[in-house]
Amino acid sequence: MLSQIFSNKQLFAINIHRIDVVLPHKRNFSIPLVDGANGADIIKFIEKENIRNYVICRNSQNDQFYEILYVDNNTSPLINQIKLQTPFQETSLSSIFVPNMIFTMRHQRMALFVFFIQDYIELQAFRQSNIRTRDMFRKKQKVTLNIRIQSNLIIPIKINLENTVFEIGTKIHKRMKEIYRDADIKGVNDYRLGTVTSYYPKLTSKFGDDPVLMSFLQQQNENPTIVQFIFIETFKASYFDKETVKYINELDLSSSPSIYNEETRALNTKLSEIRSRVEKERIEKLKANPLIARMRISDSEPPLPFTDKISYPISISIEVRSDIIRSESLTVSIRVSSQSTVSNVIKQFIKRLKRIKSAGSASQDIAMKYAKESATTHTINSFASIGSLTNSAVEAGPLGNLPSGKLMSSDDEDDSMDDLPYMADDFVFALPGVDEILAGNTPMLHFVCVRQFILAQQPILNLVLVDKKDMIESIRNKELGTRKANPEPGPESSISIIQVTKPSRSLIRNIGYLSHSQVNCGLEIEIYSCIDLPVLRKESEYVLHAYLINGTAVLCPHVVSTVVAGKSNILFNQTLTFSLPIRMIPRSARVAFTLYDARLLAKNDKKAAIATYNFAVYTFSGWMNTGKFIKKMWVDRDTDFFLTTCESNELCPISLVFYFPKFKFPVAFVPPPPISDFKTKATISVSPSERKRIHELKSYDPLYVLTQKDKDLLYRYRTYCFLYPELLPLMLSSINFREPDQVNEIPLLLNNWEEPTPTTALTLLDAKFADHNIRAYAVNCLENFTDNELMLYSLQLVQALKAELYDDSPLVEFLFRRGLAEPKFLGHQLFWQLMSEAHISHIRQRFSTIVVNFLYGLGNYSDELVKGYLFTKELVKTNQLLSNLKYNEAQEFFSEALSKIKCPEQFHLPINPRLIVSGFVLEKCRVMNSKKKPFFLTFKNAAPFATEDVMTLFKVGDDLRQDQLTLQIMKIMEHLWRTNGQDLQLRCYGVLPTGFNQGFIEVVPNAKTESQIQQEKGIISGVLTKETFTNFLRANNPTPRSYERAKENFRKSSAGYAVATCVLGIADRHPGNIMVQKDGHFFHIDFGHFLGNFKTKLGYQRENAPFHFSPACAYVLDDIGGETFKKFEQEAAFAFNVLRHNAPLMITLLLLMLGTGIPELSTPSDVQFLKEKLLLDKTDEEAAAEFSKLTKISMESTKTMLNNFFHNLKTG
Repeated sequence: MLSQIFSNKQLFAINIHRIDVVLPHKRNFSIPLVDGANGADIIKFIEKENIRNYVICRNSQNDQFYEILYVDNNTSPLINQIKLQTPFQETSLSSIFVPNMIFTMRHQRMALFVFFIQDYIELQAFRQSNIRTRDMFRKKQKVTLNIRIQSNLIIPIKINLENTVFEIGTKIHKRMKEIYRDADIKGVNDYRLGTVTSYYPKLTSKFGDDPVLMSFLQQQNENPTIVQFIFIETFKASYFDKETVKYINELDLSSSPSIYNEETRALNTKLSEIRSRVEKERIEKLKANPLIARMRISDSEPPLPFTDKISYPISISIEVRSDIIRSESLTVSIRVSSQSTVSNVIKQFIKRLKRIKSAGSASQDIAMKYAKESATTHTINSFASIGSLTNSAVEAGPLGNLPSGKLMSSDDEDDSMDDLPYMADDFVFALPGVDEILAGNTPMLHFVCVRQFILAQQPILNLVLVDKKDMIESIRNKELGTRKANPEPGPESSISIIQVTKPSRSLIRNIGYLSHSQVNCGLEIEIYSCIDLPVLRKESEYVLHAYLINGTAVLCPHVVSTVVAGKSNILFNQTLTFSLPIRMIPRSARVAFTLYDARLLAKNDKKAAIATYNFAVYTFSGWMNTGKFIKKMWVDRDTDFFLTTCESNELCPISLVFYFPKFKFPVAFVPPPPISDFKTKATISVSPSERKRIHELKSYDPLYVLTQKDKDLLYRYRTYCFLYPELLPLMLSSINFREPDQVNEIPLLLNNWEEPTPTTALTLLDAKFADHNIRAYAVNCLENFTDNELMLYSLQLVQALKAELYDDSPLVEFLFRRGLAEPKFLGHQLFWQLMSEAHISHIRQRFSTIVVNFLYGLGNYSDELVKGYLFTKELVKTNQLLSNLKYNEAQEFFSEALSKIKCPEQFHLPINPRLIVSGFVLEKCRVMNSKKKPFFLTFKNAAPFATEDVMTLFKVGDDLRQDQLTLQIMKIMEHLWRTNGQDLQLRCYGVLPTGFNQGFIEVVPNAKTESQIQQEKGIISGVLTKETFTNFLRANNPTPRSYERAKENFRKSSAGYAVATCVLGIADRHPGNIMVQKDGHFFHIDFGHFLGNFKTKLGYQRENAPFHFSPACAYVLDDIGGETFKKFEQEAAFAFNVLRHNAPLMITLLLLMLGTGIPELSTPSDVQFLKEKLLLDKTDEEAAAEFSKLTKISMESTKTMLNNFFHNLKTG
């Protein structure tokens, strides 16, 4: 019979695992464990022996009796005891094979037992009866229970069988407190005694009367090495837990049970404390000044390209919407100093009203003349030419003399204006169309909206005068009245962590742990098996590699298993031992496991990697992991040090079964006591050559990899290096994390170092810096960021969360606190940046936990964010309905599909929280004519005093994160240029990914693509003529003054984009990706390829220009050699050198994004392109000359001309 199922080679092979099937009357047979063998093969043989009404069992791992696998009678009650997920007949024998780990032989045997059903029932009944009979005579017997507690310590507790469960728990709790005197251990009522199978008896039950407890006691007696009882902390479900479920369902977040694990509970407790503190501070601020909720204030952001001490003249058009001033809508224009406070501006406005009253009727002709001049001539041509104005100089200029808008004449007088008894403190300014106000004694220049107005160089700032009391009432209703803060979980829902900070005491009875420094052996990991490989894989040979890593560095030589053959399940049964002793393994270490196809690996085939998984050596509370683990690996991935320690939640993962070593006592990582001085000091003895080398290292960028000689040099003279604060990242990179003495000096080193700027500290959040002290220090430096600066760099900070070893970290707490404190802008941005990647498997659990905690503390703002997400879901569904239709068909059904979307009555548009919209303007919405069918959406503007609709694009099917990153780095470039006194007016548009391959794109008004402009002239002639842009600008700027302004805008913006796109290696620059606004602003769109990844077709690279700058661009600037072109070259050189001086920051911004999964930014070598483009080995003068050469190359590129021609031919 067996020969019909297995080959002779398999039957008689000695190098293979086997299953022994024991039949009734002790007959047995043996079968080889080969791929493809399943339970049906065993059933066939048993029935061939004429055996009927039987059960097939195996020894149970968790119970004292057998585990039933199959019952040959569907009516037997025994069938309910089967625990297999799939029927035994279909179950692979490899999946039920349990090797005996006491023996370390590679090839083992396992027994399956066959009983007649009646015999099995009698055997089971006899065993239960035997236990009960013994219990009758041993009721008062004292026994010892081996209890595993929270720290994995196993403590023996002597009990009487008549003790209640509560009495036993009290004894265990008392022992815990004796052992861990310094730990925060909760009361006895917060713990429960149970079994390893999660059975928790009633507290009033007597141990001896509970058959389940007694059965586990019996199993403990039979095998004392296996723990059967546990004492764990219990949690009471809180309102927060219920809300968490709601948020998870609404936002499609991780629903994994691990969201309630110990580590996540600890994070929830920490974030609850932050929420309570921030909410208290928020309420105090709102009560003191409710207006602050609508005021966005900064005295430095965005930076202005001149000193803020100079008073910038601002022309303001003020519309009156006040119940105090009872009149028809009134608009008055005044001119004020940017240094004037809002209160003073309102006072000047009230004086103007009095002047209007006393003036009577004014000349309409003169007024209209001034109004026209104000709209066309009142712009600042050069920031350098601005003169100083005093706060009282509100009458300067034509707008200071007469009102514009609706003029008051004698016929228009109203009785309410007789005496004008108005107080400036009764009013505030509202910004039309957005949810912001200006109020109080804050200078105008300290409002973000005013600074943005100045940078935009608009002629008039439009404001609305409204009653202060009405605004305060509105804010109080929204911020304090409509919804109370969610109740925070109480102590019964929190978790107490047993952590140790001191070496264990010498008394044997009270030893609760071993300090890691006491363990001298190497880390030994027993590898059992890899199971659930894809069924379609052919039988092959496999090998497992294991790396002991810290951050992105390997701590010691990696270890490799022997090669094992298999198919769907691979049995290793091997021990891998790392050479580094446990006492030298740092707290932040991980083990990276990778399964390879051995045959492909031998050929260096890139497809050799089958699956990988990273595992932390220590738990988040500092205990060394121990015991058996079954972890789901990430399939089709090679060793990836950027992966978190989260398990795969993908479909059909491969699972790794392994065992971390157990010691007599649990091992805790005990931090060493703080040290007050360095073991060695060396300042005077530094030789001249060594000083020179240290000085050279000071200028090296974050991509530089230190040689061992450099590391030794820096560490040897670490106190001397205090003279060079910029050396901190390289100094920390020189530390040998295999040497505890060096690691222990890190806090002292950081305390003595000059605190770096926040942008420098960003480098320390790179994945290679895994040490907790380093990352906590970096976060502390970030506190110096303003909210606006934090928004500028938040993309990298959110990505840095992936590099954190545990869910709870100083960075999480920092971002969480700052986001809650400023929810409207910073909190809004953090939410969407988390949500845009919450679908990514290896970070989903962590981001989900942060999001639900964040929403729980946002009050009314959480409703706004949830509304926005649900709205985007509806847009995605609509896009999916139309995606397979032709363009004309999609356009037909688009309006109907939009009308069915339940648009919230009012909500903040996700792409810009300043904008409040209330619904679609259906007749202005349309489907764009492209493959992915993006939506051009127009909304009704629901903001107070809004007059214009809101437009945006929504796109599904493209990963917008690369566009978002590119534009964010360009905004940082613009920030650096402005800080250094130059505004190149990039006008970067907004891109907001809202989930997997979806998001919003800002619509830039009054703009055309270069392709559209060229095609108006003709497909060929439009490309060849140099007057293309010049004619476009002249047509839209007919007066000499307006054309000169457009020309200046073109010069500055084209210089800025030339530098930005050159340094970032922006590719695919066809004329459809270049745009120009009517006012002359030149800009790029669609950043699908960067860092030099230029497109090729049939091996031909379509682009060779360093950046897009055509002869038509130069012609706008008076052509090569013209004065305007020279200014362009000077501005471009200036911008290029500013970036070169900030090269470490530019490189860091990209390095922090390596974990995003963006294909063109996956390794440090991808960032090398940017470094090379910055020409860091040249002087400023040499770099400027080189950039001029690149400009010439770009203009002379024939490939650019051909690319333009073929694009227009295709789209024209």
